Amino acid sequence: MPPLSADRDRLTRWAIAIGSAVLACALQWSVRSWTDARVPFLFFLPAILIAAALAGRTAGLFVAAAGLANGVYWLAPRGSLVVDQPGDQLSLALYALVALLLAAFGTRLRSSSARASAAEQ
Repeated sequence: MPPLSADRDRLTRWAIAIGSAVLACALQWSVRSWTDARVPFLFFLPAILIAAALAGRTAGLFVAAAGLANGVYWLAPRGSLVVDQPGDQLSLALYALVALLLAAFGTRLRSSSARASAAEQ
């Protein structure tokens, strides 16, 4: 049986991941009337970096997947979940690439911070 602190740490990391995704989605939807409907990733990109830096790669990838789902919902024609416009497909592909890079960067930032903290102690 894993120690209680490991369970608490895992729960905290998932709370950060889910909270980041929900906050990014809420912010994105709150500014939809002010932005072009073709800008579905505005708040997800920083949320990916923050989640990965605070909670690890899985959290960053979870937020990235939530952003991708949000983007497909926004960009697909009503009643469909298929993005058929080439420009929108390119937008989704570029988002996925940048999201992976941000998740990797956030993970590196987290591990560097942990090493620095361990060295300091």
